[in-house]
Formats: sequence, structure tokens, C-alpha cells
Amino acid sequence: MCTITPTGLPGLDLPHHGVRPTITEQFHAFDSQHPWVDRALEQLVSSSASRPARHGSA
Repeated sequence: MCTITPTGLPGLDLPHHGVRPTITEQFHAFDSQHPWVDRALEQLVSSSASRPARHGSA
């Protein structure tokens, strides 16, 4: 099985001393490099929460 590590992906360039970073470490690295993602998700959730729920299909 090929185990090529993609380069340039957030979180994968952490110093990990021969051990792959945990998913938590990768998340924190991505989160710190892309703070706008949290704001965009918060806006999306708040805008969808203000609309009435749709039931059934269109």
C-alpha cells in the first residue's frame, strides 16, 4: 500500500518527530491557519436557524 503524504496540506507540516500528527493536532493546525472557516460556519448556522424548517419535498 502506498503511504505518500500529500505536501502543502494544513496540519501535515507539524513537527511530529517520526509520528503522524493526531487528528486533533491536524484540526488545531487547520483551525489556526483558517480562522475565517469558523466565522463562515457560524454565519451559515445562524442564517439557517432563522429560516423556518421545510418539510416534505419541493
